[in-house]
Amino acid sequence: MTPKLWFLAVLLGIVALVWLSQMRRRGRYRPLAPREEPKVPDHKPELGTEAIDHASFAAAMARNDALTRRANRIQRRMLRRIRQTD
Repeated sequence: MTPKLWFLAVLLGIVALVWLSQMRRRGRYRPLAPREEPKVPDHKPELGTEAIDHASFAAAMARNDALTRRANRIQRRMLRRIRQTD
């Protein structure tokens, strides 16, 4: 092999090692200081939505989805009847 090919092979090997090490670390939390405790994600509501009752909001969204599905079903049934009479 020529020196250029050796250099290219070594360079590719280094890049592959760096890439593999970064892929292994991805998704892990690394503290900024070695003594820092790992952070636990807190489940607080977003800023500005503290006063919202999330359970009633989810229930209202579920009711709206059910009403939308029912309206779509009725509309499809009516369109089917109109097409059958033509």
